[in-house]
Amino acid sequence: MAKKERILIVRADKTRDESRMVSLQERLAGEGFEADLSGAGEGALEPLLSGRYDVLLVMHRPPGADGHRILQHLKETGKEVPVIIIIVPLDEGDVSPFLREGAFDVIRETPDMSFAGQVPHCVRRALGERRLKEERREAEERLARERVISEATLQSVVNGIVFINTRGIIEKTNRTLDALLGEGVAPVGEDICGLPADHPVRRLFLKPVELGACWEIRACGDRDCPLYGRRDRICWVSGVPCSRCNGEEGSDRLHSMLRCPVYRMAYEKFYSEPLELDYNGRFLYVYRRNVIGEGGVLIGEILDFIDMTAERDYQEQLRLLSITDPLTGLHNRRYILDKLEEEFYESRRYERTLSLMLIDIDDFKRINDTFGHPAGDEVLMQLSGILESKRRKSDVAGRFGGEEFIIVMSHTSCQDAVIMAERLREQIGTCTFTALPSSLFVTVSIGVASLAGTMRTTVDLLKAADSALYRAKSKGKNCVVAL
Repeated sequence: MAKKERILIVRADKTRDESRMVSLQERLAGEGFEADLSGAGEGALEPLLSGRYDVLLVMHRPPGADGHRILQHLKETGKEVPVIIIIVPLDEGDVSPFLREGAFDVIRETPDMSFAGQVPHCVRRALGERRLKEERREAEERLARERVISEATLQSVVNGIVFINTRGIIEKTNRTLDALLGEGVAPVGEDICGLPADHPVRRLFLKPVELGACWEIRACGDRDCPLYGRRDRICWVSGVPCSRCNGEEGSDRLHSMLRCPVYRMAYEKFYSEPLELDYNGRFLYVYRRNVIGEGGVLIGEILDFIDMTAERDYQEQLRLLSITDPLTGLHNRRYILDKLEEEFYESRRYERTLSLMLIDIDDFKRINDTFGHPAGDEVLMQLSGILESKRRKSDVAGRFGGEEFIIVMSHTSCQDAVIMAERLREQIGTCTFTALPSSLFVTVSIGVASLAGTMRTTVDLLKAADSALYRAKSKGKNCVVAL
């Protein structure tokens, strides 16, 4: 059952016009309202302030029931209740002061009670307006709560967020973005076209052009293309127009550019795949998303920055573990073989020189047997340090297995490789190894091989280097042999 709206009729005194007030009360009851007669004067406001009544009817009879004072009292107490003032027919004064003070309406009382017919209609209008105000207030409160929640959510997410409205203005950012890019790097209120050319946000908006979707790469010579000669116009590479470009229709130009298959391919990739950004010492994934409002209208774009630095570092650690010898820190056999194959076919294709050095520690088993495997490991690590420090930047050194090491030398002839091998052998032979007595010196035998026209695969080159190493061992060790 629907709740009846409650009306309070405030009268000047209990004895005057009692029958008229009862008649008005009955008229309201007949219209479906629950109407009560108050006590006398302003003292009758006490039940009103309890919140039980929805509309207040004030029989304006100063000083017993002064509508002005009642309106002022309600304003001071913060009570928002529609007030309808009923004035005596002889009162010819201006009713506008009541309305300015907050009364909903003013009705003139008539001797024949005909005014009572106006009251239910006026009450309904007052109740309707009150409901609208309450709904508006609830909507505003709900919107305020949603804004607070939205702002709290925005500031608490682990991703950095930039919202750019349809005027090309940075409208919203969060604390995470400041942590990722640096405080103030993306200032709210800034026009993206006014950002420096190397600014990360500007660079991200120009990314489709960098990916190859422009007149230069397509080489189509189409001067009607909005990008022709104007790589700096952000509004031409984005659905968000640029205010600096005098409101030129960015979306229309974008649709025009999307007719170019090269640009369309880059643009679709731009929105479907994360962009990679190295900035402020961090490695970031950046997703770009359109924000669509009601009716499918574009209201802006979001750049979503995800910090992938830890993930990248972890993946790099895994990569290094997969290609590194755990004892010596040099490249392992698998990496060396992959690198050798890459250099082998590159050298054959471009007719470049390529040499290979196989290094084996002489009598290493005797070191292990005499001083123990820990001492042998120390020798391997110290020798690896020598190889790493003496190699050229273009050379790749690695542990090939056991006490055998390898150095791949691109752009190096056999003669130059032998010179470097001799220099390396002499340096190792004069080095003091901390795990061994100072009187004991470590020597190495080195086999050198260079790419020849008869070699078809890396196996041929490795066999030649291995044969050279075998001859060095046969000649008495501690020497260099080249094939």
